[in-house]
Amino acid sequence: MFNHSLVGYTRTLKEPPLRSELDIVFGDSDAELTVFMYADYACRYCKRFFEEVFPELEKNDRVNIVVKLVGKSTHPAVQRAQRAAVCIYRYGNYLPLHNLFVFNYLSVYSSAFGVMLDEFISADDYVAQCMLEGESEEYLAANGKEFDSMGFTGTPVFVINNHVYTGFRSAKDFGKIVEFELSRNGKKR
Repeated sequence: MFNHSLVGYTRTLKEPPLRSELDIVFGDSDAELTVFMYADYACRYCKRFFEEVFPELEKNDRVNIVVKLVGKSTHPAVQRAQRAAVCIYRYGNYLPLHNLFVFNYLSVYSSAFGVMLDEFISADDYVAQCMLEGESEEYLAANGKEFDSMGFTGTPVFVINNHVYTGFRSAKDFGKIVEFELSRNGKKR
């Protein structure tokens, strides 16, 4: 049996985070354990999570990760990139864009990135509608309100079984958290 002090959740929420069709989901949607991650691609600790921890979690078919983007930047290029992320996830091939954000986030400020997004919009009516008619903007605003209403202040924040885990954790430590939360579900393998 795990002791919660060993995994270090800070508090328990009364209600789980809200789900949306625009949430970015990695892994099987029917996995035993859902990890909600409030993230910002511009956050260096979110980047470290995706570089160091995420590859290990991807191997675990018992876990899925629901990424809820909550960027606070007012820079137009960053806001457009966030809108693109949720729309392309929903309607297109998202993994190359995700990898670009993780491994070369500064590219969102380049004219080449803007051209690439224009090409996505021109090539796919669904992506265009999502980005240009406010759906993605409303989604991101709702994530920001939810993030603020839960009293979160920085990214990454993880919510697992309504337990709140703040900040970056190593792959080993995050693995302990996953095992603890799976044990709470009574689903041991």
